[in-house]
Amino acid sequence: MLTYEADLDSAVAGGAVAMFDEKYGDVVRVVELPGLSKELCGGTHAASSGELYPFHIINESAVAAGTRRIEAVAGRAAVVWLQQSRSDLEMVAKTLGGTTGQVMERAIASVSTRFHALAAWIVFSVAPDPPVLCHTLQEGPPERCEAIAATRVREASSCRDEGGS
Repeated sequence: MLTYEADLDSAVAGGAVAMFDEKYGDVVRVVELPGLSKELCGGTHAASSGELYPFHIINESAVAAGTRRIEAVAGRAAVVWLQQSRSDLEMVAKTLGGTTGQVMERAIASVSTRFHALAAWIVFSVAPDPPVLCHTLQEGPPERCEAIAATRVREASSCRDEGGS
């Protein structure tokens, strides 16, 4: 990795990309991975990657078409963030009466069940012929699919009535 300072116009003319909306000064720091990337520096400087260990991404988002921004913590801040996250998860698990693993499994199962029930309700409520659709989805012969369609619509309706999403 190469880092150097250049005037803003020369850096941009040389192919450096400004990844952030921040205002850059007349002199900018350029970070280059030869053959891969050349960008104007938009953040904290580290002399070596070892200074960034551990490294944990806490958020990522789109800032433009084909461009992602990540927010991360590194070093001691990452350790503190991970310890707090673990503490929060343990508190939730204790409140819900289980281990962290059990609580995670129950949460994932609940979301998955509600998602599939809602998706089925949407598909089967607008499909002109739910049993044929079910058969097309390879869930069995049309007569069996009538029962599947009715069950899925009931499950999804129940999920909707309970306030599930």
